[in-house]
Amino acid sequence: MSLNRFGIKDGHHQRFGEIIKEWARGERTPLPRSIAEFKAVLDTEGVEAIWPTGEHELHNLNFIFGRTETLDIRLPPVEHLNESRTHLAQPGVEYDIPRFYHDAFGSTPTIDNNETFHSARVGDYTVANCV
Repeated sequence: MSLNRFGIKDGHHQRFGEIIKEWARGERTPLPRSIAEFKAVLDTEGVEAIWPTGEHELHNLNFIFGRTETLDIRLPPVEHLNESRTHLAQPGVEYDIPRFYHDAFGSTPTIDNNETFHSARVGDYTVANCV
């Protein structure tokens, strides 16, 4: 089972991150107002994404601007958590992490327990505020 979710394709995370930082700093305006405008920005910048289809197709876009005095806790959709649990529990499934982790550490990380690692990633992502 592959997960039907939005994602940035391997090799495109750095450029996508640069675009996100430009939006956060107000260096790139205006912000896209729709999924179509967001796709157009990614296409123009050469950032390849994975777009969910069917019941997970994206229809809305929401930018959340973090503030230093506010703790933002972004809860993932429960459907995604349930799908991840089912997917990661399958025999032989390796936790799929972007290639830039491999590049940064010089090897493929060994993940002994998919569910434990997933919980740690969700916990970090939820409060890390992208920095």
